Amino acid sequence: MLGGLSSRPELNGQRGLARSFEGGRYAVALEGGGESVRVRPGNMSPAVSSSGVAVSDEVVAAAERGEEEAVLAWLEGGGRANVTFERGGVSGATLLMGAAVYGHERVVELLLRHGAKANQQSSDGRTALFLAAQEGHERLVDLLIRHGAEVNLQDSRGGTALMTAAFFGHPAVVRRLLRAGADAAARTANGSTAPQLAKEKSRAECVEAFKKHFQEVAAGRPAATAVGGRGAGGASSGGASSAGSRVAETPSPAAAAGRAPSDGVAAPDAIVVAAERGEEEAVLAWLDGGGRADATYERGDGVSGITLLMGAARYGHERVVELLLRHGAEVNLQNSFGGTALMRGGEETGELRRPRRPEPLRTEACTRPASSSNQVLRCAFLTLRCAFVTLRCAVLTLWRAVLTLLNNGVAHRAQSSC
Repeated sequence: MLGGLSSRPELNGQRGLARSFEGGRYAVALEGGGESVRVRPGNMSPAVSSSGVAVSDEVVAAAERGEEEAVLAWLEGGGRANVTFERGGVSGATLLMGAAVYGHERVVELLLRHGAKANQQSSDGRTALFLAAQEGHERLVDLLIRHGAEVNLQDSRGGTALMTAAFFGHPAVVRRLLRAGADAAARTANGSTAPQLAKEKSRAECVEAFKKHFQEVAAGRPAATAVGGRGAGGASSGGASSAGSRVAETPSPAAAAGRAPSDGVAAPDAIVVAAERGEEEAVLAWLDGGGRADATYERGDGVSGITLLMGAARYGHERVVELLLRHGAEVNLQNSFGGTALMRGGEETGELRRPRRPEPLRTEACTRPASSSNQVLRCAFLTLRCAFVTLRCAVLTLWRAVLTLLNNGVAHRAQSSC
């Protein structure tokens, strides 16, 4: 609908199509034919972008309705493709987002050709890709990825486009994002992953898409990375225009330390993360797809030969441990420091526990190779502590012997006096 004022009052509010943009006036051809009229947008409450450039409500409406010619006329008249406006309390929204949420491919492509930034984020951290994924516009998602949209950007709550597609139940979009390298292990601020959101919302087709993805990873067929995306967990924020943009990260202890595959069968990063976080379904899908229960990985602190069983045991995930054991995981395998799943996860009874305190100091730690001055000092401290404990035991033993002798002497004298 045409807002503003026409030179002919009876035409105000009618629907038309902007043909050109001249000094703040639209030349409009009314629907159904008829003469062209000029509409002055002088009192249309324009939205103002962060750069101070005003964008009228009519231009925003044209982008949201897919009115390609109107948007083109505005751009050719000097309009900027990255102007922003406020909508529903969210500032920094772009025309690209407005067109993407309603699935207008031609307008999206038009704006991209005129320099619209695919990774520009609104005040809540969302991009055009988020909105296209939310509405299930698979072709638009593909178009944005091909124009450099980053699949692993996170919004202000830690959400990603993959989580959005899984939450709203769009399996085709989920599959497209996974092929582009979307990180299935990324978590929201509340700790949820995309597969978990799909399961919680009973999105059966999305759950199946994730299962198939994990099976392909297990079979050694990683998805190809599209333009603008990287492999899971390896996205870069270099293309983001917002200073506050974030890329999905994997805060796993092993990932933070910089894992590298060890000799033998290497466990994929996504599966290591799933085992350490207790994501039973992800691990099961990987095993069902041919994954090896005894696959190992390496941590950046020099410990190699770590198994998925050790990772799950360390964080107390009983169901994942049981799952791995059922699939043939060897409980007595040792890492490069001689540790086993039992040593990492519980006491001699085998009862799993989540470590809440530092592990008890052990004398055998001194037999491990010291890779830093801290380890040398720790070993020295352990040696002194052991010497002190030994001396204390010797003193106690001697004291008990003295008491025994004294008691025997007293008893002997008592018997003699009797």
